[in-house]
Amino acid sequence: MMWTPLTLGTITLGISSAAAADIARFPLRAEVAACEDCAGVRRLSVPLDLRSPGDPSEGTDLLLMGPEAPVPVAWIRGEGEVRTVHLSTALTEDPAVLRIRESDRPIDGLRVRLADDDSAATVQVAVRDGRTWRSVGAPTLVWRHALGDQRDVALPAVHGELRVTLQHHHREPSRAPYVEGLIRPRPAAEPLTETLPVTDWRLEESGWARYTVDLPARRPAGEITLHVEEPIFEREVAIHSRAVEDWEEPDADHRVRRLRIGSARAERIRMPTGPLLGEQLIVYVEAAGQAPLTIPEVTLHFEGVDALVADPGDGPLMLYGGAPAGTSPVWDLQIATAELARLSAGTLDVGSVEDNPAHIPEEIRTGLALPSTVITVADFGWRRSLPAAGAAVRVPLDEHALAHARPDLGDVRLVDGEGRQIPHVIRRRAVDNPWSDATEMSDHTRVEEGSTSLITVPIPTPDVPVARITLSTDALRFSRDITVLRARGDHLEPLRRVEWVGTDRPGHLTLDVGRRVGEALLVRIDNGDNPPLPITDLSLAWPAWEAVAWLPDTADSALIYGDPQATRPDYDLAAMAGDLARRAPEVVTPGAPEAITPPPRSPLDRALLLGGIAVLVLGLAGLTARLVRGIPETEPA
Repeated sequence: MMWTPLTLGTITLGISSAAAADIARFPLRAEVAACEDCAGVRRLSVPLDLRSPGDPSEGTDLLLMGPEAPVPVAWIRGEGEVRTVHLSTALTEDPAVLRIRESDRPIDGLRVRLADDDSAATVQVAVRDGRTWRSVGAPTLVWRHALGDQRDVALPAVHGELRVTLQHHHREPSRAPYVEGLIRPRPAAEPLTETLPVTDWRLEESGWARYTVDLPARRPAGEITLHVEEPIFEREVAIHSRAVEDWEEPDADHRVRRLRIGSARAERIRMPTGPLLGEQLIVYVEAAGQAPLTIPEVTLHFEGVDALVADPGDGPLMLYGGAPAGTSPVWDLQIATAELARLSAGTLDVGSVEDNPAHIPEEIRTGLALPSTVITVADFGWRRSLPAAGAAVRVPLDEHALAHARPDLGDVRLVDGEGRQIPHVIRRRAVDNPWSDATEMSDHTRVEEGSTSLITVPIPTPDVPVARITLSTDALRFSRDITVLRARGDHLEPLRRVEWVGTDRPGHLTLDVGRRVGEALLVRIDNGDNPPLPITDLSLAWPAWEAVAWLPDTADSALIYGDPQATRPDYDLAAMAGDLARRAPEVVTPGAPEAITPPPRSPLDRALLLGGIAVLVLGLAGLTARLVRGIPETEPA
């Protein structure tokens, strides 16, 4: 390793420069635009798609490569924690206007502490520009309430005399607010945002509404803002990377609210998230006793990450990312971050993110996904051909697979042409598959027996498990006991029982079933002393399972299932299930089911079998003769 001295202002550093780098460990890359004169310090922003969920602060999941070797960088992360500073504030003739004398350094915002509870004000800040005032920042609502407060006003690093104008939305305050300055550490990276639609929502049996957001890629930890349409609300919220059972009440992490304070609408709808590892983000919002909130989309907020490069040269440069933490080195240049930021002479543009063609996935490099032990394919009932892939793929388990595999799917295997197991991960998708053939009310039979309604719902594929059933009604105020049953011989077996209160679960009730029920599912409604509850719609769904694996590039692989005696496999690949699923966008459809029959016997096998049968017959004949001779003769009476 070579060490090259670098002088920056008053700082001299030794920068280590590795002769080579293992770019095969980075799944993603983006080209950095070349520039004619790239002398001095340059800054570039890391695209969100290039970052990993681990998002190490030292940037060891990222690598900037020059024509021959890695380029040392210093990383800047986020805006840093704010600190407050005292400001000299003076009242004016207008009680709604404050004057703030010039601070000794630029400030990045104000913290406005309103004097009274249940108060709100819109704050507009202006800075003196000669004899006039120039507005800075956006008008910001600050508020104080028993349920919480909002105090901070963001500013673009202003320096000078300030004027703060407050438009009160409730009653006039008893005294002027207390105002402090906010200062963020330098340097800072601009935050990143991403607005995504809610792709699926439903009211769960638990009384919570579930909102599913499809993620374009894995994301680091950040924050989420819910775009709620209702004007007033207060609800518990839980953020998950995977769905919980329909009847299970999620553990609430946060509380969101929107309220009226005078003429202002104050809200708190932004909350932190952990690293977003899955393909979906699941948001649970409490809905028991209230109508579900209307949430068409969400916004994700992330810290920005910038790289400072000293004398990057003419290029070409390539920025690699998405690797596990610790893949790239920690550069000594990091200790000069503040000096580098001060000397920055411009920016480098980063192009679109693409797959790194040199990437070798971890499961291939370490052998976790390679074919392993041989199994006896003839022990299984069904075989489905799979195409050549040479990549990580998803293999959906359709209705035939779910009907003929074991209920626990422990007999599902992927094999190559030699009968070797292909390690895979069996996982359930967040959104189940609707049975389009089971949505017409005319297909269902409803019988009224006294105070009980009994609805018979035919199952389109009887041996396929039913994931859930959803009942819909136009009734608003009611309370009914709902029982889901299946036929077991000459009696009905209850599967689920729930009290459906219209004000708690308005419009719809979704019940988790999660098993095979046979030809029909029955729903019993106990109406008590009330008229029959009108059911306007009814729908069924079957579980969306899939196998995720790295399929070989030969066209002799197969999906097999249907062995009741098979032992559930235990693959090391399960430890990286999330990573594998994320890198498997391609869906491959298995071929038509083929019944697996025992292989035909050879002539020698048949001769040996016949010989064995003959020996067995002769042995039984001899044994019978000996037994007959041993029976004593009966003397005449």
